[in-house]
Amino acid sequence: MANKVSCIAAALLIASIANTSNSFAQNAKISAAIELSPYSQVIEKVFKSAGFSTTIEYFPGERSFQMVTNGEVDAEFARVKSAIDPVKDKIILVGPIACSELVAFARADSHLSVSDVISNHDLAIAVPYVSKAGVKYAKENKLKFQTVSTHESMYKMLMAKRFDIVIDSTLNGNIMLKQQHLDGQIVEVGDVLSAEPAYLLVNARHPDWAKKLQTAFDAAIRDGSLQRTVGDINVAMGIPRNLGISCLTAPR
Repeated sequence: MANKVSCIAAALLIASIANTSNSFAQNAKISAAIELSPYSQVIEKVFKSAGFSTTIEYFPGERSFQMVTNGEVDAEFARVKSAIDPVKDKIILVGPIACSELVAFARADSHLSVSDVISNHDLAIAVPYVSKAGVKYAKENKLKFQTVSTHESMYKMLMAKRFDIVIDSTLNGNIMLKQQHLDGQIVEVGDVLSAEPAYLLVNARHPDWAKKLQTAFDAAIRDGSLQRTVGDINVAMGIPRNLGISCLTAPR
């Protein structure tokens, strides 16, 4: 009887320790651009595997970026390296965790080609204000362009013929077209203009967190669970499965 009581007591002690450990899991405050909200479960799963609970909030892209650089949140997803050059001392990159592929979008009835983006200098071109890669591409190719504060308003302006071309990431663009019920009316024009890996941004005050998260993301990419989850989300939204993950390969 004494042995049985001892075993029960030991089991209760182990359960108590486990519950205490879970209750003290570090909570990571995370921000992201509004259009990336469908992918919250991807981030939550990887953070959980690294021992973190998460609180994720969504904002306009520029505000989300400012929050991680200012230290208002612990992390933000997801950005290309060129986006953080001015504030790289405030950020630790984890990843890559996704792919950012830049493409041109146009109205389906415009019959524009990708060569028109470069050669026709009379086109009215828009780039999202927060897209550092888009702005960089437009400047390098000496395009006449305007930046627009939000993705939503940019595509509405494209439909209203205030712009002829929008340069945006294929993932963000396809999400916007689905959300605004514009797929079929606005289409991708030609091939990918440029491609870069995208990263989780961790505020520089958390170097130990960044190491844990790098290990967790590497594991999720290596076993394919991250790609499968993103692919399933894409399919559920009605966009191609491999958007945002085509460049990911297992870490060495």
